[in-house]
Amino acid sequence: MYDVGDTAGIQTLKETFGLGSLGHVDDFANALQYNLLDWQALQPSIGPGAMFFKFCDALEVKDGTNAGPGGWGLKNTIYSWGKFWNTTYYNYGKVVRLISD
Repeated sequence: MYDVGDTAGIQTLKETFGLGSLGHVDDFANALQYNLLDWQALQPSIGPGAMFFKFCDALEVKDGTNAGPGGWGLKNTIYSWGKFWNTTYYNYGKVVRLISD
């Protein structure tokens, strides 16, 4: 979307994550990295209830069924990630500093 200048698509994507008011695409991309940083923070002592595993389940489990090798598709993944971001990740208490003009 960014490469082709699809500003409407970018705005829709930002709104899916509740971040529609961000003025800069890089701030939006920066915010989304936090789910992946949870993966880097995993330690051997962390159990199955870690936030990263909840994130994975949000993307891979649909109506109680695990995704097959082909996954659930991009549209479902974006919707599921946005839903997880808005309903679970914010409540997790992550402090995300978003810079906007």
